[in-house]
Amino acid sequence: MKNLKQSTIVIKSAAVADYRPSVCADAKIKKKDGPWTLYLERNPDIIAEIGKKKKRTDPDWFCNGI
Repeated sequence: MKNLKQSTIVIKSAAVADYRPSVCADAKIKKKDGPWTLYLERNPDIIAEIGKKKKRTDPDWFCNGI
């Protein structure tokens, strides 16, 4: 993002995942009786953020997310 201002072309690979765990354990989580809940939070959409920032400042730029 720090070089975005002077960029004319941006090519990014797609995110590995749209969500990530809200909390990461430092060690293995041991088995327990009963249900277990995994809380997720959304990963930032970097390509969408790039699009918002560049579109305002440079109408001739190119962005490709693959």
